[in-house]
Parts: sequence; C-alpha cells; structure tokens
Amino acid sequence: MGLDAAWRGGLLALGAGAVALGLGIVLTGCPYDPLADGLPGSITCHDCHGSEAGPAPPRSVEGATETTDIAVGAHQSHLFGDADQQAAMCAECHVVPERVDDPGHVDGYPPEVTFGVLAGAGGLNPEWDREAVRCTNVYCHGASLGDGGAVPIWTVVDGTQAACGTCHGTPPEVTSGGAAHPPYSNCWTCHPDTVLADGALDPESGTHIDGVVEIGDLACNACHGDDESPAPPPDTSGNTDTSAPGVGAHRSHLGPSDWHAEVACNECHLVPEAMPDPGHVDSALPAEVVFGDRATAGGTAEPVYDPNAHSCNGMYCHGYTLFDSGPPSPPVWTAVGTGVADCGTCHGLPPAAPHLQLDTCDVCHGCVVDDQQAIVPGRAYLHINGEVNLEPVDACPGPPQP
Repeated sequence: MGLDAAWRGGLLALGAGAVALGLGIVLTGCPYDPLADGLPGSITCHDCHGSEAGPAPPRSVEGATETTDIAVGAHQSHLFGDADQQAAMCAECHVVPERVDDPGHVDGYPPEVTFGVLAGAGGLNPEWDREAVRCTNVYCHGASLGDGGAVPIWTVVDGTQAACGTCHGTPPEVTSGGAAHPPYSNCWTCHPDTVLADGALDPESGTHIDGVVEIGDLACNACHGDDESPAPPPDTSGNTDTSAPGVGAHRSHLGPSDWHAEVACNECHLVPEAMPDPGHVDSALPAEVVFGDRATAGGTAEPVYDPNAHSCNGMYCHGYTLFDSGPPSPPVWTAVGTGVADCGTCHGLPPAAPHLQLDTCDVCHGCVVDDQQAIVPGRAYLHINGEVNLEPVDACPGPPQP
C-alpha cells in the first residue's frame, strides 16, 4: 500500500469520517484537542511521526528510522539546536497545520517542502530537489556568503556537511550584502556575540544562522591600526611595513605633526558611521580612495591616485596648485622616509612664477614660517591647511576647533 493510502487509511481507522468531518488536531507546538465520536482522547504530532522526544522523524509515517531514508534524513539534526545553530522550527520547511486535514498536510505525498523566513533570509529563493535529495540556495547553508553555499545531501547525517567552513569560508567570500568580505579569519573581532576568541561558536548566544548579521560595537582599530591610531599599521591584511600599500604613508599623514596641518581620514577615504556602510567593506581590496576638501583645495587641484604605481598626482597637498604642471614627480605612497616630503619637494623656495621670487618666506607668511624658513613651532596647523595665510604675525589664526 502506498504511503498516501496508508496514511489516509490510518486516519480513517481512528474513526470513520474523522477527516471529512474536519475534527481538529491542534498541531502548533503539538498540543492537542480531544477528539470526539470514539476517537482517542489525545493525539499529538508524534502519534504519526517522530517520538516522545519530538515530532521530527525518526520515526517516519511509514515507520522508517534510518537517516538514509529520505523521510527521516536530517530532520532531527535541524530541529534540535546545538552549539552551531539554533533549533530550526518545522515551519522553515513545511506548512504546520492547525488541523489534521488542513491543506498541505495529509492531502498528498511526498510532503510538500515550503521554505520559511530563515531559509530565504537575505532575499534568497531556496529550492528543494527531491530527486537529488538536497536543498539549494538556502540561507541556512551559506548561500548568501559565497558562490551558492553548501549543497548538503539530506540523507547524509554524519556531521561532515555541518562542519565549520563547509557552508562558508573562514572568512566568507562575500558579505551578506554581496560585497567582498574583509579578509579576516579572526571572526570574533567583528562577531563577538557569535564567535568566541578561540574561533569556536558561542554555544550560549544562539545567534549563529539566525537570519541576522550580528556585528559588535567595533572601533576602527578593530580591523586596522592600533591603540594609538586607527591608521595602519597594521592594515586589514595584517601588514605592518610601509612598503605594503595598505600601510604606506598612513601614519605620516594622520596624527599630530610639527610641520603640516593634521590630515583627517576623510581626506582620502569615505569614513563610515557603521562598518557595513557603503564604500567601506563592500568591495574587494584595495580600499577606494575618495579625495576630500583638502586634496582639492586651491581651485585647480584634480587629485588622482594610481593604484598600480602607488602614487598620487594633482593634489593641493603636494603642491599641484603651485606649479604649472604639478610637482616634478608625484609622491609615491610606499616610499616613506625617502625624502618625498622634504622641504622644497612640493613647491620651490620660493614657488615658481608668478609667485614673487623672494626667499624670505616669513615676510609674507610670518605666521607660518620663521626667518630660517622653518615652520613656526606650534603653527604647523597653518601649513598645508587649504588656505594661503598672509596675516600679520600679531593676528595669526588660532588652531582649528574640533
């Protein structure tokens, strides 16, 4: 006898006409309502499938108990949570009826697979292939974090298909938004509510595979920089040498200086308010260079960064507006300590005509330089600040306010 016939026959054997009369069995959470007309006083989900431990097979409605049987498979692996995942509710894969004769319950075989909210999280469209005995494009198995995620076989229940790294890489290839994922394997840095410092999933959190990307309250230096500054080193790949483009001259630009105005991060990059903001971690390295007001100051500056030569050109900061065609050679980002920023490399002493050809800079710029052509102590904020300071020395502008 086929399963469909056996199932229907079994139900009818409990009491003639029970299904046709619409006698309800309340199945949500699997409590029950007593049935009338001679039927048993209590019927629960596991009277037809599952066991006292829960409604999920084994046992199937035909009595199968081996996970190699498609009616059993990985039911209990999904419905009983562990350190790797929360318990998946029955409604994530099936219609859960309120009555035994509700549509989608006992009105056909095989049982219908109707994916729920979790399986389709992130805008996915999961599919069940009964012939191949597997699910595809499901959030639960990493479809939003790589090249389609894992495609596990439902009847292989030996732990290999749920091992860490099988659903997404460590780190994943992409974020849940589809951008390149930062190349970190120390997951707990960004996901402290989900992963422990030793890389193991937190068994108490219940936040793994929950449909939400939990990102901790991170400071910038969680991914680059250190306790002194968010600017590399180290960069996002762990490099610390200035010969690495991710490190380069970051620290030479950012932070206090005795010869130039402090440069903010937003002069070269979009600065996010939150880690997943557009322009931050939504593309593969290298990081996008987006010049700010300082680099474009002067009205004629047209800054460009060459990622192949690791050099900048056309920016105010390196004297582009003080030469007919810019400085003699663009500064190389990774050439830290080689004289790229020596006095006279960004503009002549004095700058080229039509600037007055005088070498007594302090006559006009006494607030900025002294009679030895050195930056006045405490006045570095007036050098490379986007302005031409010609004030008399008794009326020098004060430092910028935070």
